[in-house]
This record gives sequence, structure tokens and C-alpha cells, in this order.
Amino acid sequence: MIIYNQEAEKAILGCMILDNSLIRRIQPNFKPEYFYNTTNQNLYCHIIRMYEEKKAVDIPILFDASVVDIAYITEICNSIATTLNIKHYINIVRNLGIRRELIKASEKIKEIVLNDDIEEIDVVKSESLAVINGVQLPDNQKVHTKAFDVVLSSLNALEKRYKQGYNAYRSWGLDWLQIKTGGVKTEYTILAARPSVGKTALALQLAKTIAIQGGKVAIFSLEMSSEDCINRMICNEGNVNKDYFDKPGTLDEEGWIKINKTAANISSLPITIYDDIFYIEQIVLKCEELKSENQLDFVLIDYIQLLETSKKTANPNERVAHISRLIKKMQQRNKIHVLALSQFNRESENQSEPTLKNLRDSGSLEQDASNVWFLHVPAKAEQKEEIVETQLIIAKQREGERNIKRTLKFYGKTQKFYES
Repeated sequence: MIIYNQEAEKAILGCMILDNSLIRRIQPNFKPEYFYNTTNQNLYCHIIRMYEEKKAVDIPILFDASVVDIAYITEICNSIATTLNIKHYINIVRNLGIRRELIKASEKIKEIVLNDDIEEIDVVKSESLAVINGVQLPDNQKVHTKAFDVVLSSLNALEKRYKQGYNAYRSWGLDWLQIKTGGVKTEYTILAARPSVGKTALALQLAKTIAIQGGKVAIFSLEMSSEDCINRMICNEGNVNKDYFDKPGTLDEEGWIKINKTAANISSLPITIYDDIFYIEQIVLKCEELKSENQLDFVLIDYIQLLETSKKTANPNERVAHISRLIKKMQQRNKIHVLALSQFNRESENQSEPTLKNLRDSGSLEQDASNVWFLHVPAKAEQKEEIVETQLIIAKQREGERNIKRTLKFYGKTQKFYES
């Protein structure tokens, strides 16, 4: 099969020169690499540069011996009888260009498959899928050439949310958090805390609340088993004493009734838990699969510093930065909310209150995330109490207030956070 069409390439260039208004329509969704002929590619880039500099694009002005011979430009223009077929020419050249990209992608996939350094087959599949996803198909609907179109789309979306009122987004289940954030949007959120403060308990409580509202939840637990996650959610939902699971000898008849009733409710929720996935590439692949089946709205990752990557990195900072970037891209691509837990670095132990610089291993977490939340137990409340006053701090919020906090009460026996 021939993977280029010289005449169609020349026809596109000729139409652009003869009718400069076509340049604005062609440029947003047409890459120079779609041209197979390097001369045509260089001429296309030259035309775009001139147009962006607000210069007229015609034969005399266009001529630049370093780019292309004037005889070639003249030949191109003389071969055009009409510019009405421009869409047909674009489809031909673009489709052939994408075919060539797919050929290159298949060669890259072959290298991945034959790479002995990658042992996990899921990682091979994930990296291969990433290569294919890197070949972008054209989507004319994504390109807005006029501000009017963008404004209209934005106002229509706002009107729809206005009619839904406070139900426009799913609720976090905590009034203060709901008011300050507006609800569970398609964002990337980091929840950080020191060990044993309750970040996993809060994250599971939020995930369970979203599932109760019908949100499809995937939990990737790298620190505890799926059974432990479910046990905590049962305690949280049914006000069940955690000692029943940790010390079964304390279980009485009343406890059995509460556990069975709550377990039935939890088992009906759209929650999937993975406790055997440790590579970020595997998580991305699984999320892509779930989203393609319309089975994903919310992802919980517990926690980032435990994740591995198939990419060779020089140090923990580089590793976490790479992992965070993959999470961000996956979140944006699938239009879901990702809540990723993180640890603090040791510097936080000597501070009265954590700051963004305390995010462990990488400053990229702060940059990538739409929101950064902290859980912090003030020194006066650090003693082991049945109920511990814990501050929920919104340290960063891309679309709202930041450096604000609310004191919550954490009841460790039932793994539940209450608002004061």
C-alpha cells in the first residue's frame, strides 16, 4: 500500500495559497508531519509562519529560496482548478499521515514486547497501549475557532449545573468540604498526612460516600489488603467497633447483627478494590479499561510513594514526578476524580503545621494536583484519645480558597470523621 499522496499534498498547499482564509480552518487540526514530502512540509510551516505574522500569503511574497523553489510554488498553484475540494484533500493526507504514525508505533510496540527488562506482562500491555494512545486521531469538534462558540458552550454547561443546584456534583459527605470545594469534580487531589493520622480512613470514607451516591469507585490499595479496606468501610458506615475485626473474641451478638447488616449494604456498592497492582502503568491501564466500560468515576490510590514504575529513574523525586504526571494525564483523559494519598517528608515533624514543601519526594505533586489537602493533628491533641481533633487543611485549590482549615473529630474505634 502507498502511504503518501503527492498530488493531494500539493493540492492542500495550493488551496491555502490561493485562498488564505482556508489557512485558519486547516491549521488547528492539521500537523506538518502529515506531509510525507519534506519540501511540502517545509512549505506548509512557512505558510503558517507568514499567516501568524499577519502577512499576505501569495506567490511573490511567499517565495524563499531557502524553503522552496518559486517554480515549484507556481506549479502547485497552477494545478488547482478549485479550492472546493480542500476537505477531501485534507482527509487523504491526514489519514495517510496517521497510518505512517501507526506503523512507527507498531515498531515501538515490537521493541517493548521484546524488551527482556520488562518482566510484568501488564506493564508490557500498558506501555504498548500508551504508544497507541499517543497517536492522536483528529477531532474537529474539539477546536473552537471563535470565542463565541466557547462562551456558548460554557454558559450551556453552567445553566445545566444551575438547574441541578447543589446536586450538580456529588457530595463529599462533609458539609464544610462540600461548601468550600463545590463537590466532587473531575480533578486530581492529593491528600497528605503523617503516618497514623487517619488519611486512609478519611479517603475510604469519602470513596464510600461517593459510591453510595452511585459513583463508580476503583480503589488501588498498596498498603493494606482489600479485606482490610472493606472492614474499615463497614466500621465507618455502620458505626461498628474496629475491635470486632482486630480482636474477634470481643464480638457479641449485637456486633454480629450490625456487621451483617452493614456488610450487605457495602457489598451492593459499585466499588472495586485492587490490592495486587503496584505499577503506575498497570493502574493507568486498568483505569482506561474500566472507563471504556463506563465503570469508573472516582479513583483512590493509597499511596503514591509506594507506587513503582517501569521507567528507569535516577532518584525518588524523579520517580514520584513521573508517576504523578501519569496520574494527571490519566485523570484528564478520562474526566474522573483521582484522590491520591501522600506522605510528608521528615521536615514536617519539626513544624507546628505542614506546608506544601512537606510533600514527600517531589514538588511535582503540588504542581500537578488541582487540590492539595492535609490532615494534621495539633500537638495538644496527639495523645491517644478515643476521639482525636484533626485539622483538615485545604492548602491548594485551583478554583477556590486556599490555606483554610476545619477541625474534624476522628473516632478511631469506627474509623469515622465527624464535623465539629
